Amino acid sequence: MKKLPQIALYLCLFALPFFTSCHQGDPVDLCETLVCLNDGVCANGKCNCPDGYTGVDCGSQKVPAKIRITKIRVTRIPLTNNGEPWDLDQGWESAPDINILIERNGVKFYEHPHYIWNADPSLPHEFKPAPLYHIDMLHPTDTYKITLFDFEAWYGNLEYMGSLEYIPYSDGNHFPQSLTLDEGGDVAFELVVEYIF
Repeated sequence: MKKLPQIALYLCLFALPFFTSCHQGDPVDLCETLVCLNDGVCANGKCNCPDGYTGVDCGSQKVPAKIRITKIRVTRIPLTNNGEPWDLDQGWESAPDINILIERNGVKFYEHPHYIWNADPSLPHEFKPAPLYHIDMLHPTDTYKITLFDFEAWYGNLEYMGSLEYIPYSDGNHFPQSLTLDEGGDVAFELVVEYIF
């Protein structure tokens, strides 16, 4: 039997990994069949997931480390105070002077430092945190409660107008930029939020 020249043997050994790697699957070919969800991008046979998503196909959501409220909109307030005009006890009829309070587990979490005076019940009203101040919900799966008050300047006390409970994050919600809190009652809110992972 005739022996192969030594150089031919080396060439065969050198080329062997290239032929076998083709049979194992080219990473470019894997991206043709791999579907990346939630705007994930396939590279080298793997999905690169955007912030907030994980998993082989980016199909699972991460629980955010915190959810930051950037604006609080009051979208509905009661037209009257149990059938009576607001601020009637001050000797005149006027619109309510509103403020909001957020609690977590019954403990005050945030109260806006300023009121909106004579808030027209037919219009939405917006509370913004002070510059560089962050309203961070550090427990996104806990229950929070937001309450609307009317400030009675004559007596210096707060009059309850209504409240709603909410959980900032739920799995599969795809991180909406605003949370609508509306159960059809006297008060309704919208929280404009961003997510930090």
